[in-house]
Amino acid sequence: MNWQTFWESPCWDYFDKIGIAAALVAMVFSILVWLHQKRRERCENALVTVKLYCAEYGQSYVLPSPIRRKDLTRAEILGLLGMLPMRDNGQRYNLSGVSSQPFLAALENAQVDSRVGEVRVPCSMKELEQFDLGQLAGLRQDQVVNSAGLAVTGVTYFISRHAGAAAWAESEGFHVDRQLAHFDVESVMPGDTVLGTLPVNLVAAVNARGGRYFHLTLELPAEARGRELSADDMRRYGARLECYSARKQVLPAG
Repeated sequence: MNWQTFWESPCWDYFDKIGIAAALVAMVFSILVWLHQKRRERCENALVTVKLYCAEYGQSYVLPSPIRRKDLTRAEILGLLGMLPMRDNGQRYNLSGVSSQPFLAALENAQVDSRVGEVRVPCSMKELEQFDLGQLAGLRQDQVVNSAGLAVTGVTYFISRHAGAAAWAESEGFHVDRQLAHFDVESVMPGDTVLGTLPVNLVAAVNARGGRYFHLTLELPAEARGRELSADDMRRYGARLECYSARKQVLPAG
């Protein structure tokens, strides 16, 4: 064998190129594995928001602590729900939605899909009322600010017999959803706003249910009393709305 020819053979150049190519492939593969691992870690450590959702009322309540995706289980969600304030102390919540097939399917999807950032726990209006709605109001989502600079999250009721009440309130920056002559306080949900001339016991009930109350004041002369007022009349008589709050108190016996 001619060793000089052997060592000078062009095959060594091919082997050298193959070695370089293999090293490059190994490096690219290692980078891809590292990137995949990082994506997986980000997905597992991403925070998933849990919301209590009442479809009847169309509102969501964000639970206080999001859960990391890798820890997202039904048991963790039940634990978060157990932290919510109840209307009756010592009562335990009962939500049928946490065992429903749509919720379990959504939970399973959120555990693996990095594009999913929230899980909704469905509940009915009756189930929602198990909780202390006054304290739950702070968890209400999607607050907007009206032209009067007031945060509004729900329905605005104007309790008034005056025909121009709603139009006048709209001109003052309030969006009035419903004008009613008679008022049922049970219809108030957290984040709702009530305008009118309610007695203090109903104001306390509105506040206890998580609503806000604005009292209507009119400086009516004697000849205008008992009349239905237009929006122009209300402006003429100095109509104004002021935010009032009241709280029910239980006095000790004796």
